[in-house]
Amino acid sequence: MPGAVLLTSSPDRPGLVAAIAGAITGAGLNIIDVDSHLELGWFHQRVEVETVGGATDDAVTALERAAVVAGLDLARTRVRALPAPPVPTALLVSKAPHCAADLLARADAGSLPIDVRVIVSNHPDLGHLAARWDVPFVHADDVRDAAEAHGAELFILARYMRILPPEVCERWAGRCVNIHHSFLPAFVGADPYRRAHERGVKMIGATAHYVTAELDDALPAGSAASVTLFTPHLRVPDLVVVGSHDPGLDLATGALARRGWSARVLAVGSLGGLAAARRGECDLAPIHLLDPKTDAYNLPFLSEGLDLVPGWRRMQGVAFRPGDPRFEGREAAEAIAAAAADPGCLMVNRNPGAGTRLLTDKLLAGARPEGYWNQPRSHNAVAAAVAQGRADWGLAIAPVAAAYGLGFLPVAEEHFDFALVAARRTRPAVAAFLDILTDPALRDALEAAGLRPA
Repeated sequence: MPGAVLLTSSPDRPGLVAAIAGAITGAGLNIIDVDSHLELGWFHQRVEVETVGGATDDAVTALERAAVVAGLDLARTRVRALPAPPVPTALLVSKAPHCAADLLARADAGSLPIDVRVIVSNHPDLGHLAARWDVPFVHADDVRDAAEAHGAELFILARYMRILPPEVCERWAGRCVNIHHSFLPAFVGADPYRRAHERGVKMIGATAHYVTAELDDALPAGSAASVTLFTPHLRVPDLVVVGSHDPGLDLATGALARRGWSARVLAVGSLGGLAAARRGECDLAPIHLLDPKTDAYNLPFLSEGLDLVPGWRRMQGVAFRPGDPRFEGREAAEAIAAAAADPGCLMVNRNPGAGTRLLTDKLLAGARPEGYWNQPRSHNAVAAAVAQGRADWGLAIAPVAAAYGLGFLPVAEEHFDFALVAARRTRPAVAAFLDILTDPALRDALEAAGLRPA
């Protein structure tokens, strides 16, 4: 069915959403998709519509009339037909084919509204790719003339490894898009992945932006910057917690939420959380790390700038299905040794970097029993694997084993504490979380959950 899309930015006012929806409905259109957000007093919305039976105008005309009726800022409102005609496009490439190949495939499938008129490159390597898609290929240093000669209106740098001259950036302003690794502008130049990895960056990916002559300009590391979120569904959390996970942590962050603070919790294991705290990427890192040299928990792992905040104690042990004679009634060390030597006894491990994984490796003393490389990321996942018969045993904490109706052989009471970034101690949400840790209500809740407050 014929459709159209409206993009508008208008000064916000009470009833604006209702006015837009009412005007669209009154114009004989049906809304099929809408997205909007409010920013600095301006209301931004994208509305996709279709005509319904009995409509006398086409969708574009009807939607333009609705914009007037709704009182939108027409200078900042655009209406276009759907499906949109493909945009004449030139792809600029060098030697890597993956971006160009993906764009060509999406264009051919109709999921990307572009009409690739030419592929221009400063190397001859990708001529075969152009031939496969029956697209003209031009090997030239002067990419501007080659691209424009084929009538392109949109110019995509699909891993084009040269910097466009400022005059070309100005000529193609708003019509030239660069697809590149996601490390710009922090890691400019050659070999960005290696240099990013050396700085501790572990996430990779791709991004795209309009080309400007100031692409590589960047703030120095550590600079303060204002950030605008482009969707109402995102909110910067008041507290960031990265590290190990525990049912008690859910109780603590729940209490924090009831005080009006938001928390973002990432379960990456104790060592991952400790690394994030050292880099200043979180406020608190929950950890339960046993130092094999001193048999002390957590404190030996702290470095300058980190403080240890006591949390609670929890019992780690072997979780198994009740009635299994290989475990029932035995001591944990004896049962683990026997299970490790039995090829028919399948274990479930934990992910590298988890405190439980370090304890497991210590108990196994170098053994690698069947199932060792099955490495889920939580105590619940371990207990679920045992309860469902996908494994025979694994290390988990007592409250989780009990929740799944499993047998349990105690191994050690471990310390679940928090590595606090000292410089963030006075932040309001951090102070609130620290206060909650001493709250009698939380302590009662921890004890009810089978945990022992420190």
